[in-house]
Amino acid sequence: MSEQVENLTAASTSDDGRISSEVATAERPDAVAGGAMKGDAGSELLPCSHVLTSEQRELLDRLRRSLKEEFGARDVDLYLDEEDMVRRYLNGHGWNFDTARSYLAKSLQWRERVPRPAAWACSYCVDNPGYHCMRQVGFDLAGRPVFYSSFIQPSVTRNTGDDSVEHFVYLTENAVRSIRQRELAGQSPVSPRVETWVWIMDCTGMGWAACNPKIAIQVNSLLGDHYPERLGLTIALNAGFLMRSAWAAIKVFLAPATANKLLYLSDLAEQQNLFDRELFDWLQDEEELNKLQPLPESQRLFWRKPEDASAHDPRGTRSYVRDFVEPASLAAAGDDADGDVHVPSRCRRPLPHPNTVAEGRRASSPL
Repeated sequence: MSEQVENLTAASTSDDGRISSEVATAERPDAVAGGAMKGDAGSELLPCSHVLTSEQRELLDRLRRSLKEEFGARDVDLYLDEEDMVRRYLNGHGWNFDTARSYLAKSLQWRERVPRPAAWACSYCVDNPGYHCMRQVGFDLAGRPVFYSSFIQPSVTRNTGDDSVEHFVYLTENAVRSIRQRELAGQSPVSPRVETWVWIMDCTGMGWAACNPKIAIQVNSLLGDHYPERLGLTIALNAGFLMRSAWAAIKVFLAPATANKLLYLSDLAEQQNLFDRELFDWLQDEEELNKLQPLPESQRLFWRKPEDASAHDPRGTRSYVRDFVEPASLAAAGDDADGDVHVPSRCRRPLPHPNTVAEGRRASSPL
């Protein structure tokens, strides 16, 4: 277990020993963050306002004052200047002041104790390229970062909670960075702000080794304790008996609001209106290529730029590669990595999959 994950695990257990979870107002599979949906999950996008009642505003201000008194002379005090972050903890815990304060205080203590999470790299992917294939590949129509994963592409077939947590921290921190960068470029609204991400999990090829409830429970604790209300929707694509059986065992440990964020799909076309044409076509191509046997080398080495410029790029959609993958290469990406997504003045360039970053640096290094 790496030191950063060891510190994280120690900080992610509540005083009563229960498994923490996102207990936010349910963001159902037929709703999206940064926009609510009516009817079918893709039928209508509506802006989601974060207008607070006077009572909620009073609670939020009271929570910030209380924690500033405790953390005011320390570096993490800057997090409390981000109203959205404080609001997520309150909303995620039913606007219960004491519970929200406890979780937010623990998260601030964790950020003091561990190396800055925004500067983490997934050491498992660094040491073993392709260890995790989960990666950001674009944005949905609501502006949410979209993660894609497959059970075919990873270089390992058996994960642990520790390696999964480390990779999720990397993904989440950089996904929030990508939202901030789109805001600065005028591509994403600042109010209401996009706050969550979507995970598309292609279950084709899922084996028994992947059916470990402890991984899901540990990742859920990470999200609930340190990233409340960041998960918007999980789409389980091509889910068979194993996935459905594993989910039945896992969801009993989750809050209903979290469990309701899973949507089963056998065909992405069922919810095509969630995505623009570019992302929908990319997802369909990626899904079909990952079904080929043997798996094409370009898909197995998903972090690399394809040799044929006109070929499908497993790193992400063309616009995502243009705006986020290509600028993140070379030493400049490493310089920008030491930033913090929750504090705008510290927000730096978002990074794609760790092996994509390493590949860009390797390809451009002088011989």
